[in-house]
Amino acid sequence: MKKVSFKALAYSLVLVLIWGYLLTINSCQMSDGKLIPKISEMEIKLVQNAWSQSIIGIGGAHKNNRNYKDLAKRHVQNFYGFDEGQVLVKPAYVRDKKFRTTAEGVISYLIGDNPNFPEDEGFALNQWTNIRWENAGIINGEGEIALAMGNYYFSDTLGKERQLEFTIAFKKNKEGQLKIVAHKTAHPTS
Repeated sequence: MKKVSFKALAYSLVLVLIWGYLLTINSCQMSDGKLIPKISEMEIKLVQNAWSQSIIGIGGAHKNNRNYKDLAKRHVQNFYGFDEGQVLVKPAYVRDKKFRTTAEGVISYLIGDNPNFPEDEGFALNQWTNIRWENAGIINGEGEIALAMGNYYFSDTLGKERQLEFTIAFKKNKEGQLKIVAHKTAHPTS
C-alpha cells in the first residue's frame, strides 16, 4: 500500500474546498450582502408541475363539492409572492380588469364569484385533467429573478387541449421558496 504524505493530503483537501467554493459562487448570487442560490431550471419545472396539480385540484374539489375556495386561496399563497411585495398577473380571459395586482384578483380569476371582478368565471373550475408545460426558454443567469416563457396545454375531461402562452417571472422569498412575481397568459396568435 502506498503511503500518502500529510502534505499531499492537505493539498488535495484545499483543492476540494476551493473547487466547492467556486461551484457555490457560480451557482449563487449576492443579495443584500448575502450569498443566495440562483434559481435552477429544475426548480422552475418543479414549481410549474406543482402549480398544475394545484389548479387541477381546485377543479376537482369544486366538482366533488369540497372546499375549493380554500384551495384557491392556498394556491395563491403557495405560488405567488404577494406576501413579499408586488405581484403582476395578466390573465387570458378578461376584458375589463385586465391586470391583477392583488391576491383577491388572482383568486377571483381562478374561482369567480367575486362582485369586484364580475367577468371572472373561474378558470380553475374547468375540470382540467392535465396541464402540460412546454418551455420555449428559461433565463436564470443573473439577478434574483428567473423568467420562463412558452406554451402550456390544459386538457379537459374529453381530452381536448387548450393551448395558452405564458411568461412567468420567479423570485425566491426570504425562506428560499420560489414564488411567482409576474405571470402573463395569452391566447396563441395565429
